[in-house]
Amino acid sequence: MKFDPVIVKINSVDGFQGGEEDIIILSTVRSNSDGAVGFLSNRQRTNVSLTRARYCLWILGNATTLSRSGSIWADLVRDAKDRQCFFNANSDKDISRVLAKHKIETNKVKDRKSTPFKVRNSGVQVPSRSGMNDESPSTSTGIGGFPGDTEENVEDITVKRIPDTFSSLESYLDSFTCPLIEEVHADVFLSLDGYAHANFIEVVRMEKLDNEKFIFGFEVSEPSKDEKSRETYDPTEGDIIVVSTQKPKHVSDLTQNKASYVLGSVLKCGDDEDFPTDCCIVQLSSSIPVEADPETKMPKGAIFAVFLINRKTYNRIWKCLRLGANDGNLANLQNKSSTNMVNLVRQYKPKVVEDNSSQVSQCLKHGSVDFLGLEKLNLNASQLNAVADCVSVMENQLSSLKLIWGPPGTGKTKTISTILWAMLIKGRKTLTCAPTNTSILEVASRIVRLVRGCSDGSACFLSDIVLFGNKKRMKIDDGHELSVIFLDSRAERLLPCFEPNTGWRHCLCSLIDLLENSVTKYKYYIEDVLEKRKDIEKETAEKDKGENVPWRMQFGNGSCEKKCGRPEDKEEASRLLPFKDYLKDGYNNLSQNLSYCIEILYNNHPRNSGTERSFQCMLEVLELIKILHGMINCYKGNADIWSDELLETMIEEDSDPVLWSEQLVSVQTSTCIKSKFRLARLLCVQELKYLVKNLELPNYYSIQPIKLYLLQRTKCILCTVSSSFRLYNVPMDVSRSGICGPFKQPEKANLLEMLIVDEAAQLKECETLIPLQLPGITQAVFIGDEYQLPALVKSKIADNACFGRSVFERLSLLGYSKHLLNVQYRMHPEISRFPVATFYDGKISDGSNVTNGGHETAEKNGRSLKNTIEVATVLRIVQRLFKEAVSTQSKLSVGVVSPYNAQVRAIQEKVGKSYNMYDGFSVKVKSVDGFQGAEEDIIIISTVRSNGAGSVGFLTNLQRTNLALTRAKHCLWIVGNGTTLSNSKSIWQKIIKDAQDRGCFFDANDDKDLSNAIIKAIIELDDAENLSKMDSMHISRPRNQGQTTVHEKSEACKIQFVWTLEISYGVGVKACLFSCHSGLPKEENHFVDIPRIYRFQRPPTG
Repeated sequence: MKFDPVIVKINSVDGFQGGEEDIIILSTVRSNSDGAVGFLSNRQRTNVSLTRARYCLWILGNATTLSRSGSIWADLVRDAKDRQCFFNANSDKDISRVLAKHKIETNKVKDRKSTPFKVRNSGVQVPSRSGMNDESPSTSTGIGGFPGDTEENVEDITVKRIPDTFSSLESYLDSFTCPLIEEVHADVFLSLDGYAHANFIEVVRMEKLDNEKFIFGFEVSEPSKDEKSRETYDPTEGDIIVVSTQKPKHVSDLTQNKASYVLGSVLKCGDDEDFPTDCCIVQLSSSIPVEADPETKMPKGAIFAVFLINRKTYNRIWKCLRLGANDGNLANLQNKSSTNMVNLVRQYKPKVVEDNSSQVSQCLKHGSVDFLGLEKLNLNASQLNAVADCVSVMENQLSSLKLIWGPPGTGKTKTISTILWAMLIKGRKTLTCAPTNTSILEVASRIVRLVRGCSDGSACFLSDIVLFGNKKRMKIDDGHELSVIFLDSRAERLLPCFEPNTGWRHCLCSLIDLLENSVTKYKYYIEDVLEKRKDIEKETAEKDKGENVPWRMQFGNGSCEKKCGRPEDKEEASRLLPFKDYLKDGYNNLSQNLSYCIEILYNNHPRNSGTERSFQCMLEVLELIKILHGMINCYKGNADIWSDELLETMIEEDSDPVLWSEQLVSVQTSTCIKSKFRLARLLCVQELKYLVKNLELPNYYSIQPIKLYLLQRTKCILCTVSSSFRLYNVPMDVSRSGICGPFKQPEKANLLEMLIVDEAAQLKECETLIPLQLPGITQAVFIGDEYQLPALVKSKIADNACFGRSVFERLSLLGYSKHLLNVQYRMHPEISRFPVATFYDGKISDGSNVTNGGHETAEKNGRSLKNTIEVATVLRIVQRLFKEAVSTQSKLSVGVVSPYNAQVRAIQEKVGKSYNMYDGFSVKVKSVDGFQGAEEDIIIISTVRSNGAGSVGFLTNLQRTNLALTRAKHCLWIVGNGTTLSNSKSIWQKIIKDAQDRGCFFDANDDKDLSNAIIKAIIELDDAENLSKMDSMHISRPRNQGQTTVHEKSEACKIQFVWTLEISYGVGVKACLFSCHSGLPKEENHFVDIPRIYRFQRPPTG
């Protein structure tokens, strides 16, 4: 049997922020006698470390050091000892042997002393704070600072602590300025620490582009594909680089020869459209130490570009901080910014928030989220309350800010996707941001799955969602699940529809012209062919005279016909098609092009209330095209449609679009060929003309304007916080449905309305200002957890000034009200106990999936449930029955029943046709309804449900339960979770009690064969999640060694499965097997289930 490889990820604590794994192994590193633990004393990092594991958490470290630290780790060691989870590595022979070997090898290595290199004293010239920009070249002399400032020493800047409250907008924005400048310089300095390991690339050609400024064009070599090589640097806009004559080996290379390098900033690169991928434009701090050949532009010596940092995010923060300043260069952005939300953030008024909170409760009572379909999304009470609050405020005209506190595993992403779902249904325009690509991709994946899984007329479409960012870094190729909503990919798909000569309008008008004027067009076609014949005859005559007639092109009637002297070309050009062939060829070609256009637009063009009828028209046109295609391409029996009278019938201009759906039905059901063709042609032309007037697309030749077009009209936009800066250059005050036609009123501006920020506690407050000031935003929702990692700050000075503090943390400290998501679904309770008690005051409860080991799951893209543990159990029962039936040459019919179609499909897929080889053995797998009126020798019921709430769904139906229990003639097995069924308060609670009273209920404890079969089956099903939920597996010898035997039904039948399996889950749920039995005299049955085994046995009847 093949096993999937174990996936191991190694990362820093910061790298695991927002992630989770089945098993986490935490290496604490610190080992000393004085209890110094460094970073470990940070409570937020400790919280993140302890809350990443779903099922198992190992902590490796020196207990003496941790116990003496006087930090949270001393409490953690004490808690582990109290719970008997503390182990000495020396007590394990294998581990102690490894440690001893490592100690011997370490002692053989001689200590090497090295003097640390202090970059600030290195003499390396770093960029000043002047000249920092974003998308345009700087106008100042420096390349690393900020625009509008003069050259001055960074050490002269006084960095003050950012206050908790602010008196004015100006003081609020200014408070971040000096810490930001300090942070940029610290980032550059620290990047020089790693200079020896920096990525670089060789410059193969260069040219100075500006005589006054040091702006150069670089062509770089192809990056190395060797994973071990560092020559892989791919220049990106906003990079700060070192241009050096040497490959980076040590930062001392720069200090020893200052003339060998210059600092630079990448202004433009191959990421831009229509720009060579191997070229970039850089601005340098001074001239390059190597000259280039005037002709070849190749440098006369080696020259390398070495990457230090990317400053694009810093630039964008700086510009957004300067939006309130009197800066002429930023006047355009100032006009586009909105200060309403910024003022709300800086002016905290507790009373206002409390009043709003009371209004929220009132809104909930009035059902503010009714008719949104949220009930099918399985939200818990805290999630639903948060969603309802965020949705209800959209009805108000006042600006509001909501904080949602989401501790680890409490469903932050699910809550966000639900808010977005509700906003899509309400037709509101939202912007969702996150600090990293990983975070925003997770949100995008969740909302895509949600929309796809609920495409049941809920007015949500993937075409209303767009994700944008760096395609390379997001790793979104054409096969990626998110390519359907990725902006670049969508614009590329839509480009053919926007091209003027072959696009959407051209396809519509061409097919209208053919259907309306086919006879007239055919007459012109005949005239054109006859004219071509004359030309050919003339050419032939000239050739006979010895003249050389060159090949030429002739344009006419919108077509391009090739003419040359080859006989076959002459024959083709002069061939006159019959009218039927002419119409067929023209229709097939034009309808195919239009169908392609419709498919692209239907799946990619944003929608709104004004385009609803247009998209319905598209579907109806596709159906009419198929109907006409079948009639035009089939001559036999369709003679009536070729009359000039029918084809030249005038199309009525006035018609009611509301009636078109009914008229389409009439066309589909019509039996008269002539009438059907007339109605289909009439209706098709009317709908095509409607689309021409009401869905008019602008003419574009490249994807860049299409990107703007989409961003202006899409309801749901997703990107990183930094990338949201691009939206300042997107004019939102346009009609959402395209260019307004002559009969349409311009729509209101399609401005952003709501901002949602995921992982908001990871963002510097000044970085949050990038999307917060976008025009139109009146509602903001920040989702995060201030007890997890904050934003990374490189400068200790800036960190002490609270530069890394988020707006989420600041408002929380001031007492701003928050919605707490209070149920965690990630961690085993034994893992969650300490962090919940320590960091969250015990306010977080464990979800039923972790407290009860439930393993019922929803089918992908569906709602039906399945349970892979039960699938494995059923398969093993069937295998043993088959083996015994074959060995005894007995006939046996087995039926497998489940109330859930997903479970039926899962079992059918595994059973397949494996048992068709033996005529005496049959297996039928059906739903409960499918067994109505049927009976089998043995019935196996898979109940599926496994949860702590006692929720059993369909099983509560008495009729279905009765049907399932009465299909077996001799033997009935019931496979299910005994705890779930006992807590269900349904008929199944009585079944469990009856089995226990009669001694038919069994704990599954001992059978190694069955337990191993289940484990292997789970692995084959690739359900590692269920497997990893097993906290431990206690298997011992069977209490009774029984052998399964099957006799002919005419004799006393004895079927013994003396298997007792107990799979102990971390939450105490036992995988057990229970069974019901009614059979012939002297029958005895032991049956298998998944939380317990119980047996129903009918007394002998004689």
